[in-house]
Amino acid sequence: MFGGGAFKAAWNMATSAAKSIAAGIATGVQIAVEAVQAVGTTTVQAAKSTAHITLEAEQWAQTQTIRAAKWAEKESVAAARASTRAAEHAYKAARTVFTDVVAGTIYVACAVENELAKDLAAEAAQLLSSPQLKPVQDVILGKAPKNLPHDGETVGKGCKEMGPGSGGVVPQCPNGKPRISGKLTYVNGIMTSYPMGDPKADQKDGICKTMQKLANATCAEIVGVYNATGGMRADIGECLTNIAKNSDTPAVDTLQESMYDALTKNPPQEMTIYAHSQGGLITQEALADLKNRLRTEVGLPNALELMHHLSIKSFGTAEQGWPSGPNYEQFTNYSDPVPGVIAGAQENYPDATFRDNALVPAAQRHYFVSPHVSPIDSHSMDNVYINEMVNVHGQPNCCG
Repeated sequence: MFGGGAFKAAWNMATSAAKSIAAGIATGVQIAVEAVQAVGTTTVQAAKSTAHITLEAEQWAQTQTIRAAKWAEKESVAAARASTRAAEHAYKAARTVFTDVVAGTIYVACAVENELAKDLAAEAAQLLSSPQLKPVQDVILGKAPKNLPHDGETVGKGCKEMGPGSGGVVPQCPNGKPRISGKLTYVNGIMTSYPMGDPKADQKDGICKTMQKLANATCAEIVGVYNATGGMRADIGECLTNIAKNSDTPAVDTLQESMYDALTKNPPQEMTIYAHSQGGLITQEALADLKNRLRTEVGLPNALELMHHLSIKSFGTAEQGWPSGPNYEQFTNYSDPVPGVIAGAQENYPDATFRDNALVPAAQRHYFVSPHVSPIDSHSMDNVYINEMVNVHGQPNCCG
């Protein structure tokens, strides 16, 4: 579901590590290449700029993607606006983490940090996520693994599963006396680790480090809903099912039950959810399921009144497709390609996205620019979105 003109770029830049994969999905790739060509000649210009970074990439493109390479030679007039540094970074990243053409597509699409590339990424995402290309998606993405460790688990203090009497993550204070202001739930995105029980989990990339940063930035007690990773391909495929709102993602069920429990208490409890990347898609699906459940039990007017007790803060994820009822606040980095890619994919699921689509007030939609050499870094919850949230709302004093 990710990409842009970068599909060809990823193809051209792929190294020997990707050749065995290419052979295995040759038929599906041919269909996808033909679909991506419809994006336009500007897509090929971006492809050509990255295809000639190294002789190895150029030679492989010439032998494995003759049609695309020739087209690039003919049509290219101006290279994409990416700097050489960004392109080289994307190439090195692709060599080390290239698990398939889709993964390469993500990296190279992200290498061009400008509005043109973001638009192309959204268009290609729309093409490649089309239900008509389901056979290609099945070949490239495969089936999402089941029964992943800790998938859908509620995470609390000490980077451990929440249990009776256990609490969430609280702000770190030198005097050991944090001022705790409320509780919030965090739902993570793709490719996120869960170093369960690790005493240094707050220092290692993963859900627990993000939870600690959120606690320090908000003074709240943080409870996590862990969205386990099955690898890049599986996670991307799962995103498509979340967009369609017909997944079997365990985190959707956990979050939906947690919201239901809060809203059906007497009186209903307020609940705040922070969602990043795929975590936003999971939250959208859980909200849709919750709304249908409440509508069946108490009727639509009462369901909407109950859901008004929910506050959803989303970061680097979908801007459309949020069910009406809750209070929303959105943070979107213009240098982050992921929201545009999601928007492109959502075009293939208009009923799931737009049938119940809340209008978020302009004052609650925060747009900003935070570019990085690697645009994947522009998508970071820890280093980009939490910082912008603090810029908008200020840093409270969390220590007594």
